[in-house]
Formats: sequence, structure tokens, C-alpha cells
Amino acid sequence: MKKKLTTIIATVLLLVTAFTSCENDAPTINFTNVETHTTDFTALINAIKDQSKTMAEKLDLINEAIRNQSLTLNQKLDALTTALEQGLITQAQKLDLLKTALDSVSDKLGTIKKTIDDQTLSLAAKLELLEVAIEKGFVDQAQKLALIEAAINNSSNKLEAIKAALESQTASLETKMALLTTAMEKGFIDQTTALGLVKDAINASSTTASGKLDAITAAITSQTTSLAAKMDLLKAALDAGIINDTTNAALLKTALEALGNKMDALTTVMTAQNTLLTTKLDLINTALTNGFITQAQKLVLLEAAIKAMNSNDGVYRTDEFSVFVKPDVLAAIKATPGAYDLFTNTLTAMSPVVTTSQVSSHSCVIDIVQKSIGNPTIIETWDNSTIDEGGVKQELVRVSYMNTSLIYTIDKGYCSLGCYEINITDARGTLVQQYNFNGGDGGDVTLTFIKDGKIVSEGHVQVIMR
Repeated sequence: MKKKLTTIIATVLLLVTAFTSCENDAPTINFTNVETHTTDFTALINAIKDQSKTMAEKLDLINEAIRNQSLTLNQKLDALTTALEQGLITQAQKLDLLKTALDSVSDKLGTIKKTIDDQTLSLAAKLELLEVAIEKGFVDQAQKLALIEAAINNSSNKLEAIKAALESQTASLETKMALLTTAMEKGFIDQTTALGLVKDAINASSTTASGKLDAITAAITSQTTSLAAKMDLLKAALDAGIINDTTNAALLKTALEALGNKMDALTTVMTAQNTLLTTKLDLINTALTNGFITQAQKLVLLEAAIKAMNSNDGVYRTDEFSVFVKPDVLAAIKATPGAYDLFTNTLTAMSPVVTTSQVSSHSCVIDIVQKSIGNPTIIETWDNSTIDEGGVKQELVRVSYMNTSLIYTIDKGYCSLGCYEINITDARGTLVQQYNFNGGDGGDVTLTFIKDGKIVSEGHVQVIMR
């Protein structure tokens, strides 16, 4: 009996020893010593990932970390991100805990700025922080945009950081659009890149078509998303087939309804260099159709949009006389009443450069005098432009405004009667027109500088007297 009791005691001691050993192997997290909080943070992350700990134990550690004053805000964000990745909390719970973390900070704006400047934190995580800060009223819209710019600037590879943030499923589509708008305005990305990234942001918002539409609608109805950003969002969604023309028209109307001072907001979009001209025209037409603007206001907005057109719109201006434009953009301009006249009014009428010469079998001199210039004409011609887009030449329409009719007086002076042959050639030496007349005192010749629908911008008048 004594021997049996001894065996039981020995077994119990072994179990106690084993338990104590196991307990000593688990990380001990000390949040009281400020000097060692970095080490404690590492232990916290390890504990969250520890498969031997129960979910309840891990959640207790997370809650304790969020309340702890020795951990920085970015460390708390990292801990929450790890907990989310480990399936311990949902995205909604993560945001709630982040709110708690911000509530416990005395200098909220200062702490947020310091966290935004931290280069170890992802751009996506910083967007989450700003969303919570906006919701809680710790920063205003202007501060949010400034902090987004700072967050981009603190990213070593800005484009990759922006892409990763847009593809994340954490920040709302509204906040992602603010990120894209800031990135475009500050020159981090161009319009073409931005539109491609908008599609990525939409696709990351949900795995279902209805979920994507809900995210788009939320961004469209938002009071903080700029009208220009909303237009880019709708264009990307339409191009990607996420919405159709009917839905696009309805959402355009919704975006306009959400505006306070509609004319001010529309004017801002019209002068923006990063919003496409075709998008601006859609917006103007929708605003007029739904009674948000008058006909007079429409013309004001059209003029502003036309003046702001640039290469982003597929409009390339090489001089004051001609504009090269993409066919679909020209079609959109023509489809908007009043736009084509404003478009062509930006051109100055040009006159052909004409030289003259004469050949005579006599010693007399023939006077060749330009009498008048007239018939200014808008001429559209196809042009395989040398302007590259992605290394590929574009087939553009050249729109020119030109005086196409020049009248010259041919005066034979004291030359004897004879046959006058007048040849007009273009700059390449190709015969454009030919006239013949006999004797007399000469006469007027009208030169038309269009051949086969194409402009002849340079020419030569030669008079031969036989």
C-alpha cells in the first residue's frame, strides 16, 4: 500500500512538473514596462498565432493590447490585422476594436499623423485607420485628404502600395476613390492608370454583382466623395460591364441629386484636367435632362469643358489652326448640341502659304497679285498621327479651320496677246488646279485649296505665257 501511494505521489509530481514546463514555454506578455513594449509586441503576435492557445485566450490578449497605453497605434493595428488573418475576429470587429484604440488616445490627431508616417504599416491599413477617424470625427475631410497624401508619400513603391490598398477588402470603395483622386491630383498616377485601378477597387469590394453595385451606390451617394471621382467610378464600372447604360444613367442622376450647389460642383468637374471630356459631356447632358441646370448654364459648362480638353481626352493640339482628336471623342462632341461649335471656335482660321512664279516667252513682266482671302471652312480629314499612345500610332481626325479660297489677279501688263496657262500645285508638287485663258488684259483666278476633301496648306501659282 505504501509503495502504491509513493507511485501515485510521483505521478502527480510529474504532472505538476509537466504543466509547469508547458506554462513556462508559453509567451509571457508584460505590458507594464514601457521600455520593453517592442519585445512584448512580438510576443503578442506570436501568441495570436500560437495554435496551442484557445480562441478565448487570444481574444483576451487582443483586448488587453488594445487598451494598453505602451503599445503604439500602428502596433495595435498590426495586432488586429494578424487577428483578422488568423480568423479570430471579423472585419467589423476589427473596426470596432480600432475605434476603442483611438478612443484611448489623448492626442488623437497627433497619434494618427504619427501612424500615417510609419513606413512599416501598409497603405491599406492606414486607409482603415482614416475611415475610423472620419467616422469618429477625429479628422475632417480636408485633413483626411492631406493624410492620404502623406500616406502615399511614405510608401517606398507608391504605385504598388496604391494597387495593394485598392485590391484589399478592408477599406470602403468611397475611401479608395479618395485615395485615387489624391494620387491623380498629386501626379502619382495618370488618368489611364487610375481608371484601370478603379476596376480593381470595384472588383475587390465584393465577390457578387449585387455586392459590387451596392458598393458603387454607396460611393455615389456619399457626401464626401468628389463628383469627379464618382464620374471616374461610373466610367470604370460601365467599361468593365459591371453596370449597363440604364444603371449608369440612374446613378449619374443620383450623383447629381446628392450635390448641394450643383453648378459649383459641375464647374469644378468641367475644369478638372483628370476627368475625361466624354465623361463631362455625359454629366452635362444628364444634368440638363433632369432639370438640374438651365440651357444657359449648360453652355457655360460646355465652354469650360472644351477649354480644359487635353491629351487625356484624346485631343491633341499641335498649333492654333488644327486639332487632332479621337473619332469616338469627336462623335461625343457632335452628339452634344452646341459642343461642336464651341470646339471649332477654339481654332484660328489659317490661310495657305502660297508662292508664285512666271514663265514668259517675252521680256515683259506679268503681275500676280493676291486680291482676297475668303471662305473659311472647317475641314475634317483622317490622319495617321505621329502622336503615340502606348507606342502605337493612332488614327485620328484632324479638324482644321482654313481659308480655302484665295483670289489672285493675273495682269499681263504690256505683254502681247497670247495663251496664259495657270498651274496651282501643292507643297509636294502635285497639280491641284489648272486654268487657261487667252489675250485680253488678264483676269482673276480663284484658287481653292481643297483637293479630294483634303487641305492643301501650301501651294504655288505658276503663270506661263505662250
